[in-house]
Amino acid sequence: MKDRRAYHWLILGGTGSGKTFTARQIVRQYVRKPDFVVIVNSSSQLAEFARRRVVVDMSALDRDWTPRELAATIRQHGAVHFEVSPGADPKRLQAWMDALGNACMALGRLGTDRCHVLLIVDEAQNYLSQKVFARGMRRVFAEGRKFGVDCLAITQQLAGQGGDMIDMTVRRMVSVLVVCPMDEEAERQRVMRTWPELRDPGILAFPDPATGRPGEYMVRDRGSRRAVLVRVDSAGRRFAVPLSGSPSPPRAA
Repeated sequence: MKDRRAYHWLILGGTGSGKTFTARQIVRQYVRKPDFVVIVNSSSQLAEFARRRVVVDMSALDRDWTPRELAATIRQHGAVHFEVSPGADPKRLQAWMDALGNACMALGRLGTDRCHVLLIVDEAQNYLSQKVFARGMRRVFAEGRKFGVDCLAITQQLAGQGGDMIDMTVRRMVSVLVVCPMDEEAERQRVMRTWPELRDPGILAFPDPATGRPGEYMVRDRGSRRAVLVRVDSAGRRFAVPLSGSPSPPRAA
């Protein structure tokens, strides 16, 4: 079996920080590579990458979903956007996410050397938090490399309502972490506690739509054990500053 490096991405950033723009850029790089694209969120964000929209409302979550059923829908349409109603019962949501994770794994191919399924989880604090983190999703993050299943998670915050953190499995297995600007002090502190080699996200400049000036960000690559700070000079040009120290495993919060 070829040793395929998994690409699990996590993009963090406040409102207007450029995280959705960054996500779109990453997805476009994947467009011709995966056999299947699966999008999960509660809005129409990123729906342009899907061929089929499936609304998963409260009544839909009340019934039992099977991995086979979800895999069949994804296989039929190739790229599916699951729009999940916000405020869902945690147990029902966990059961649905479990079925979806196992469906994605079923669509993968054991021993592959490329990406077959790209799973995009927007508003990840709602779907990948410790309270609702499902066994099927744990398989995606822990075993996805073997089956060609990659995940791109996007979130404004590491902790959702009530302080429920995005699960440690996600934080540990992320291949590439992108941190965009953040205003909220508690979230900035969580980022620095979890990845001590990174700087305070509060120093990063937000994009300026009026002038077209791009935003700043940090990138941590687990495979190369490198982290860089990408800044913008007075002419609007980006330049990278290596961050000192080798990346360490995420700490429990």
